[in-house]
Amino acid sequence: MRGPELEISYMRRLLIVSAILEGVAGAALVLLPSASISMLLGTPPDTLVAFSITRGAGVALLSLSSAYWLARNDADSAAARGLVIAMLLYNSAFVLLLGYARIGSGLNGIGLLPGILLHVALVIWCAVCLRRRPHAEVHTTTPTL
Repeated sequence: MRGPELEISYMRRLLIVSAILEGVAGAALVLLPSASISMLLGTPPDTLVAFSITRGAGVALLSLSSAYWLARNDADSAAARGLVIAMLLYNSAFVLLLGYARIGSGLNGIGLLPGILLHVALVIWCAVCLRRRPHAEVHTTTPTL
């Protein structure tokens, strides 16, 4: 596979993998908020507000998951590219958020470092996909004398 097929494949794979990861994370936050946050940060949410925010974040991740999944078969579209830009912003911000949780707040759940590394990998994958543009047909003209 060379050229545009390869580029679309990278983007399509990113959309599929992200849909699955965000779907699983979102479902875990909605259905098991205490266990999910405890695994990630090392401490459970301790108020009703924290539980509500955790579940709200889970619903947001499920929404992202569905958008990624629906875009997977149209990976060469401007809309899919827009989703990958949004993914890049989200994953970059989440790396900073989790990094601050570890360094600034001293939180240390079993899933914190793997979560940081996973989001760093997704940032890199997003950047690679965005740097690779599907090749449009090249129209060359020969100057006439």
